[in-house]
Amino acid sequence: MELVAAHKYWSKIHLGDGYYNIGIEEDSEQHSTFLMHMGYYRSRIMQQGDGNAPTTMIQPRYEIFKDMVFKDLIIYIDDIIIFSDANEEHVATLRKVQQGLLNGKFWLKASKCQFFTNRLDILGHILTPDGLHMDPKKIKKVLDFKVPSNRRELRSILDIVIFLSKFCLELAS
Repeated sequence: MELVAAHKYWSKIHLGDGYYNIGIEEDSEQHSTFLMHMGYYRSRIMQQGDGNAPTTMIQPRYEIFKDMVFKDLIIYIDDIIIFSDANEEHVATLRKVQQGLLNGKFWLKASKCQFFTNRLDILGHILTPDGLHMDPKKIKKVLDFKVPSNRRELRSILDIVIFLSKFCLELAS
């Protein structure tokens, strides 16, 4: 986010149905089997939650934009964040990204895209020329979080807290 904040012009392109653009090799379809009320099904396309799904989804974009990553843009899961110092440079970068996405046959989710913005919503944060801020909607969700009213709900929350504390300890060491 610091890299993006250091530039004057920002845009964010959100890719729609990112996982569903990637097919599964035929010999791996057996590993995608899942049970529904009417029987077993095999997926021919990647699903969220598949092993290595985020990495597999991002890899084609890194291939397309390998000369631009961390220079003109950042790729994070289903977002491409573009940054530039000059208006003309930003337009040229957006055109290159557009052509790369067309060549790669990626689809955009227009409602989540932002172009030439001075307020960029990234990962629960809001980036403005004044700096990085927490998204007030996310803060409200935490403040309005329902207090557990039974053992099962309490156990669910404790499981999350334990997992996160172990994760943070691993990062710290």
